[in-house]
Amino acid sequence: MIGEFLYRLVEQVEPFFTAKITGIEKVKEAIEVLGDWIPQQYKELETEAYKLQAPMLLHKL
Repeated sequence: MIGEFLYRLVEQVEPFFTAKITGIEKVKEAIEVLGDWIPQQYKELETEAYKLQAPMLLHKL
């Protein structure tokens, strides 16, 4: 709410640099990085889980 108000206010004064001044640009960058990182981490965790399951399954045999 405050962010939206601040963004519009800064946009009136400095429209070209609004995203940079308000930090919106950095938030978008972080979202992009996390958007790539989270699925990668999930795959790595899934692979690790399978590696850990294999010895447990062999032990039960």
